[in-house]
Amino acid sequence: MFAMKPEEFRALRLRLGLEQTELADSLGCSASQISQIERGIKGDTVPKLYSLALFGLSCSIQQVKSVG
Repeated sequence: MFAMKPEEFRALRLRLGLEQTELADSLGCSASQISQIERGIKGDTVPKLYSLALFGLSCSIQQVKSVG
């Protein structure tokens, strides 16, 4: 199963240049949930982490590569 650490989740969001609210809107959740995931508070995050990975991949891969 897909796994991502909270700090990796946050790093990917930042690489994509997204605010928590922007990412939350894209994933259909609240900014509070994104914050909880990034701080490691929310335990049932695998679907959201997977969604972020897919969202990140569907964004411009060049954008991610150019920052990283």
